[in-house]
Amino acid sequence: MRRAKTAPWALSVLLQWAILEIRTTASTRRVPAGVECDDYVDRIRMLAEITHQLSPALGLPTDRLRRRTAVRALEWQWTVAPPEARAWIAATLAAEGASITDFIDVEAAEARARAV
Repeated sequence: MRRAKTAPWALSVLLQWAILEIRTTASTRRVPAGVECDDYVDRIRMLAEITHQLSPALGLPTDRLRRRTAVRALEWQWTVAPPEARAWIAATLAAEGASITDFIDVEAAEARARAV
């Protein structure tokens, strides 16, 4: 049975991929092949920065609350993330057959961030 591609699903995917990449990068002390980054510690820091705000949404008691909080977490992370972090988010979701725009209205989130 396939899990529906919801915002909580996207958080789970991002967390799973980040943990795997952090473990691999930390144990090899270099960035994965094909990744443009000079310092493996910077890469780990970026992945941790992207995902540290995502996991709390997954433990909420109701599905409705999880979904709403997951959408807000994705919106926030997308608006504050530097270009390389956005590229990682987009590539990770694309590898799973999804897009950030499946879960958030990117233009609206960016407009709200500019208004603050």
